[in-house]
Amino acid sequence: MAGWAVNAGTKIGKLREELETLPASQDAAKKRMQSTLDDVEDELRLPNRLKSVLLANGAQKVWGAIHTVEEVLLSLEQDPSRAEDRAIRCGRSSLSSRRVEVCKREFDKATAAADKLRLARNFQAEAHGAAQDRHNSERNKQRGMLIICVVLLAIAGVVAILQANSRSSFLPSPEDGSVSGFTLLSLVMFFGLLGGLLSGFVNLYIRPTRLDHTQWFDIKPVSMCVNAAFGLWTSFIGVMAVGTGLIVGKYLSLPAVLLLALIFGYGQQAVAKLLERKASDIIEATK
Repeated sequence: MAGWAVNAGTKIGKLREELETLPASQDAAKKRMQSTLDDVEDELRLPNRLKSVLLANGAQKVWGAIHTVEEVLLSLEQDPSRAEDRAIRCGRSSLSSRRVEVCKREFDKATAAADKLRLARNFQAEAHGAAQDRHNSERNKQRGMLIICVVLLAIAGVVAILQANSRSSFLPSPEDGSVSGFTLLSLVMFFGLLGGLLSGFVNLYIRPTRLDHTQWFDIKPVSMCVNAAFGLWTSFIGVMAVGTGLIVGKYLSLPAVLLLALIFGYGQQAVAKLLERKASDIIEATK
C-alpha cells in the first residue's frame, strides 16, 4: 500500500513537470507555485512527518497545498480540451466512476470554450472537496483510535499508582505468594501489552491482510497501539477472573500468571477487530 506521503511525492514530481511547460509570461505564477511545492516537500521530510503523524493533520496540509497548485494551473489553462483532461484526471482520484462519466457527458454537451473551462474548474473543485472530506474522515478515525489508546494507558497508570499505595492486592496473588501486589499488577499489564503487540504484529505484518479506508494514512501502526492497549486490559481482567476462580481453578505460581497474561493479551485481537469494523462503518455512513 502506498501511503499518502508517497502519493504526494509522486504528484509533486508531475506538477513540477507541468510547471516547466508554462510560457514565460506566467513566470510570476510559476515561481509562486514552485515555492508552494518546496514548502510541501519540506513538510514531507521525516521530522515534520513525525509531527504530522502525532497531530494527524499531515494529509490535510500537504494535499491542501497540492490542490491549490492544481487549481492555479487550471485557472491559467485556456485550452478547453486540456482543461477537461486535467479535471477528469483529478476527478478519477477522488470521485466515483459514475460521477466522472456524468461529467464527461456534460463536457460533450458544452459547445462554448468558456463553458467547458467553467465546467472543468467546477468539477475540479468538487473533486478536491471530496478528497478533503475523505482526509477528514480518515484523520478522525486515526485520532479516535489514538485517543482510545491514550485513555486506556492513562487509566492503567492510575490503577498502578493506586496499587502502589494500597495494602491489598488488586489481583489475587499466586498461591506461592512470591510477589507484591504492585509487582504482580505491573508484570501482568506488561505481559498483556506484549501479547497485544505480538498479536498485532502477526495479524498486520506477517499474515497477508487487506485493509480498507487507508489511502491517506497507514492504519497498521495505530492498530498496533490499539492492540497493545487492549492487550494490557484484557490480561488484567482475564487474570483477575482466573485468580478468583471465576473461570477455572486458581493459578499456582508467578510463571503461570505471566503466561495467562500473555495469552489474554494476544487474544484481545477480537476486541480490536470489532472496534475497527465499527470505525469503518462510521466512515462509510458519512459518505
